[in-house]
Amino acid sequence: MLKNSYYKLKPFIPRRLQVTLRRILIDFKKNKYKDFWPIYHKASRAPVGWTGWPNNKQFAFVLTHDVETRRGEDRCLDLMNLEKELGFRSAHFFVPRICKNCLPIHHELKSNKFEVGTQA
Repeated sequence: MLKNSYYKLKPFIPRRLQVTLRRILIDFKKNKYKDFWPIYHKASRAPVGWTGWPNNKQFAFVLTHDVETRRGEDRCLDLMNLEKELGFRSAHFFVPRICKNCLPIHHELKSNKFEVGTQA
C-alpha cells in the first residue's frame, strides 16, 4: 500500500526528495540485512551436482536497469548500444504507470537480446 501511494505521488515529488527518500530506505535496509548482504554465506556453496560456469568462468553477474522516468526511457537505447559494444546484455525494468509510450523501446531491446520487464 505504501509503495502504491509512493508511485501515485512520485510525479509530484521533487527529484532531490525522491533520492533522499531512497537513501533513507537504503540505510534502513543495510542495517536490517547486514547479516545477509552483500554476501549470504549459506548461498555461496555450489549446489549439489553443479559442474560450474560455462568455459570455466569463476563467476557471473547480472546487469539490471530500473526505468522510472521519461529521461530514463530516452537513454535506454544509448545504454543498450554501449552494452552491446562491450559484449553485455542486461534487463530493463519499466514502471508501467510512468513509461506509457515505450513499446518501441521494448521491441528494440528484445530484438537485440536484452530482457524487458515491468515493476509494480
